[in-house]
Amino acid sequence: MRLTLSFAISAILFSSQSPAQHAPATVSRADFRTAVDNYQMFVVAHCAPEDVAAYVAARSARDKAFVRSLRGTKLASDYKRAVAARAKQDRNTFYECMRPPPPPPPPGAAPSPVATPAQVAHQRAEWLREHFEGGDRQFADLVRLRNALIGAPRD
Repeated sequence: MRLTLSFAISAILFSSQSPAQHAPATVSRADFRTAVDNYQMFVVAHCAPEDVAAYVAARSARDKAFVRSLRGTKLASDYKRAVAARAKQDRNTFYECMRPPPPPPPPGAAPSPVATPAQVAHQRAEWLREHFEGGDRQFADLVRLRNALIGAPRD
């Protein structure tokens, strides 16, 4: 089964805040597994592998410390299970990473202006900032859920 996920929908999903950021009355391990799955969208290269690699490299120490904080808890197996489930789903999913080209201008209309290198660089920097902020929001949600379920780490 091959699914298609458009880049535009992904960008909207990534830039929106997680609904779990509003503190529910109770949290469950299922909530934690969902948050792990959501975070995988920022640390597994589905589209733009160089952007994902930049995020992973910048947040590597933090992520490793988080995984270490789960050792000896039931959340450690939940984390591994959620990562494995996302990897299995990704093997059967086609991610459409490019938007279709814009339609040509109507006859007689001026052609669309071409972006300057400075504009392209600015758009890329903005995209990276949004990607990093989205990943950090998802990670903060993971930490919040971990702390609610097992408490903050003591190391």
